[in-house]
Amino acid sequence: MKKILQVLCLCLAAYGINAQEQSQPKVFIGNAAADYKSADDNLKIQLQVGGSVISTSFNDGKIKPTVGFPFGILYISPTFIIDGFEVSKGYYSDKVKITWEFGANQDLIKKVNIYRRELGSSGFSQLIGSVSKDVFEYNDTQIEGGVLYEYTVEVLGVSEIRELYNTFIVGVGFRNPTATVSGAISYEGRSPVQDVLVFAESLGAVNRTTRSVICEGNNKGSINIQDITNVPANAVTLQAWIALGEDWTRLILNGDNLNHRFFLKKNDESISIHLHPSDSSNLFFEVNNSFPTGEIDAAGNDILKTIASSEPNEFLHVSVVIEEGKELRFFINGRELNDAYKAKQPEGAIWFGTNMSGYKVGEGISEIGKFTSLNFYNPDAGSAQIDELRVWNRVLSNEEIRR
Repeated sequence: MKKILQVLCLCLAAYGINAQEQSQPKVFIGNAAADYKSADDNLKIQLQVGGSVISTSFNDGKIKPTVGFPFGILYISPTFIIDGFEVSKGYYSDKVKITWEFGANQDLIKKVNIYRRELGSSGFSQLIGSVSKDVFEYNDTQIEGGVLYEYTVEVLGVSEIRELYNTFIVGVGFRNPTATVSGAISYEGRSPVQDVLVFAESLGAVNRTTRSVICEGNNKGSINIQDITNVPANAVTLQAWIALGEDWTRLILNGDNLNHRFFLKKNDESISIHLHPSDSSNLFFEVNNSFPTGEIDAAGNDILKTIASSEPNEFLHVSVVIEEGKELRFFINGRELNDAYKAKQPEGAIWFGTNMSGYKVGEGISEIGKFTSLNFYNPDAGSAQIDELRVWNRVLSNEEIRR
């Protein structure tokens, strides 16, 4: 009996030691996978531990390795959520609005500092404001209109090591130039009249020279924007200031199941926009004789300009509205070019030619998906310039486009 008790005590002691060892955390090195299911507890656990997966592909005889993690494992978010950071670009006339979102380390953040410097300058960024960790936006009003600024939002308390997306994030923004006009209006008949237009001209103002991207011919220059994630292809507004030449310039929106390939050019007679959608058909929209300048006269009518008298590198503000199930809508200098607009102009002043009337965006496609990339280039001999390229993830109203 005594021996039996000794063996029992020894087993209990060994069990206790083993339990203590199992309760201590251990570092696992290696690869393993588990798939546990319990119908009684309605429990399902899938776990994988291991290194990255390396795959190879061949391109022009060269090996291209690709490193990734299996089964769609999500990374732990850094302090700043990349898609949650925005700096307004010309949307406001009196400020630049900076907004951000936090993904991790919120309990460590003590405060948030905002820095600013003119884009391209060699000087250090200046501290322009500080907010608490519970504030997620900042409005910068002490800036000059039409100037590009680089903004840095930095958090304090997370780490002493400065690291992009972990302790700071950077973006570029600007506000549209505006002015405050004050004075008095006098009437010749001394009595106010209805629908009076007031024009203001600046005296002694210095115009700032801005920069645009020049895409030389023969593919010597281009713009390539990849990995677009938040632009649905069924509702998009594309805008840009473009100086076109006599050779075709390509502006291409690539999507999951729908592509829009715009070919643009301008000569002495017309402004041409051709569209090659995903089905490779050739659709065209051409403006002849004159085009709207975006300005109005004293009577409130649009001022037109003949295409022949325009400068070779004159910039036009071009907008294209892409909406599923509807025809494409084209705007030049804020005016929608359609039959209703042509009817308001003097006879023969402006003329449109198009075969797009039967084209409906996304017709015959079950799921359009999203736009994923954008390209702007000129494969021919000529050149083109582009500035303030914007892709909106919604349909802008006519008033917003005109503004």
